[in-house]
Amino acid sequence: MNFLVIDDEQLAADKIKRLLESMGYTHITTTTSAAEGVEICKYRYFDVIFLDINMPEKMGLEVAKEILYINAASHIVFTTAYDQYALESYKIGAIDYLMKPVTAAALQGSIHRVNRYISSAKSDANPSATIMAKDQEKITLLKMDDIYIITAHLSDTSVRTKEGELFTGKKISDFNAFTSNRQFVKVHRSQIINIYKIAYLETIEQGKYRIHFKEIDEVVYTSRSGAQLLRELFEQML
Repeated sequence: MNFLVIDDEQLAADKIKRLLESMGYTHITTTTSAAEGVEICKYRYFDVIFLDINMPEKMGLEVAKEILYINAASHIVFTTAYDQYALESYKIGAIDYLMKPVTAAALQGSIHRVNRYISSAKSDANPSATIMAKDQEKITLLKMDDIYIITAHLSDTSVRTKEGELFTGKKISDFNAFTSNRQFVKVHRSQIINIYKIAYLETIEQGKYRIHFKEIDEVVYTSRSGAQLLRELFEQML
């Protein structure tokens, strides 16, 4: 798992890092800047983000919203010395809320909760699941396996299959659960792709990719964070 710790107190960030290392985790990034934390998330994907709520630069609740906008598949765990933000943190979509000083047992409990959430999401996000989509007045039942690209528009979301483009009446956030099984990856804030439909990747400027697909001519351009997510995913698959 990849971890990011955002806490304006260096000692607090270092403590969480040491605890994670004592559990055998090695992919841990820390920062004491909320702005830097958000910027890092634009280039790298993190499974779990430990985020301090009370920071002078910006409140962690606002930082969490920015991070989840960049990548809704990341799991936020708030850390704080105060308990008055617990309800609001869960409304934002946090997985857990840890009181400082953070202990090894509490940290391990949060990681277990994240793993349970991921397992549940994978179960719910069955790639063989069927969704309804329409083209004008025609309604079609589609298997997620048959979808190449999911694209957000102003008031709707389209799905691209080998046969063409259809509209779902859903928001792109409704498809976030499918990104947990790593078959579907959010490569741009407005697009999710099925990696099993990729023919090849073409490197373009700033480390981004132009994605070409099997059997269709349409291409998708990644963001920098989307390209990094694909690289990390493919490295794990090798």
